[in-house]
Amino acid sequence: MSAAIMIFAVLIIAFLYFAYDKTDGHIISQILGISIKVTPAPTGVPIRIFDTPVPRITQTAPTEVPQQDTVSTVSLVDCVGPDGKHLEVTKQMCDEFNLAWHPELVIVTCQIDSQCGGETIQLQRGVCENSTCCQIGDKWTFYQDKNKCVQDQNIYNASLPTPTPLSTSTPTPTPTQQEINLQLYNQCLSNAQNAYNQQRQECLSLYGGGRTGMACILQALRVGQQSVNNCNTQYPH
Repeated sequence: MSAAIMIFAVLIIAFLYFAYDKTDGHIISQILGISIKVTPAPTGVPIRIFDTPVPRITQTAPTEVPQQDTVSTVSLVDCVGPDGKHLEVTKQMCDEFNLAWHPELVIVTCQIDSQCGGETIQLQRGVCENSTCCQIGDKWTFYQDKNKCVQDQNIYNASLPTPTPLSTSTPTPTPTQQEINLQLYNQCLSNAQNAYNQQRQECLSLYGGGRTGMACILQALRVGQQSVNNCNTQYPH
């Protein structure tokens, strides 16, 4: 910037010199609006315009500041694999190993059944696959463990009152009058037969198998036949 100002000043002086008015010894500058008196140099003496050396501008390269070496400290953890071996790695690497060793631990978007709300939640894959929408009584509840759902259902069912079992026997139909008469008739015949058998046995015991015994048995038979006739009369069928 300073070099440009000095060059501009030299050009102004040169202009004023050639615009010198020999009549009155003054240079009238229409540009600056001021009057400057310049004494002319003697004849034969060369005029040196650029007496003042022009400064040279040099560009200085930036100084590089040496950087100090920094040692970053990485925190390691004891990572145990599925084979029981221990690895000294970062926590991030250990988490990645665990996800590779145990895919059921990967976080997935789990869709819940509409009976239990129907929303989606973030769960481990194994937990999501084992979850269920569980009905206990008239209520539906989201369970992350199917076995827990079965246990709670059994507890609820055990608390309910035991229902009265329904009878599986066929009801006995009401017999008709003809069926009743037939039953009474059969009973009547059975009684007549028993009475005859008892009387015949007494005849044999008292009189043996002789004429008197046979006469006693014939009398018992007539009495038994009369009883049968009475059965037919009393219980028509």
